[in-house]
Amino acid sequence: MFRKVFFVIDCADEQEHAALQEVFKEISNEQLFNASQVLAMYPMYKARKNELEQLFALVVDKGIKGLLSMQGVNLLTRLATKK
Repeated sequence: MFRKVFFVIDCADEQEHAALQEVFKEISNEQLFNASQVLAMYPMYKARKNELEQLFALVVDKGIKGLLSMQGVNLLTRLATKK
């Protein structure tokens, strides 16, 4: 059964808001996740929140090259090994 879930995200302007709406519409239409998958990922997210935030910031700042940098490799290694 499909349900709507809402996120509150700060957008700089209406153009950014419209672009974000399109991204979420595409993700929603592809049905990438179901509720049990998201709930199963949540404990991992809570335990590794800092590393995930650093990794996303690195990708936003440097793109794929950020993942391949020493900092990116170290973050990925910590995410893969932390329990």
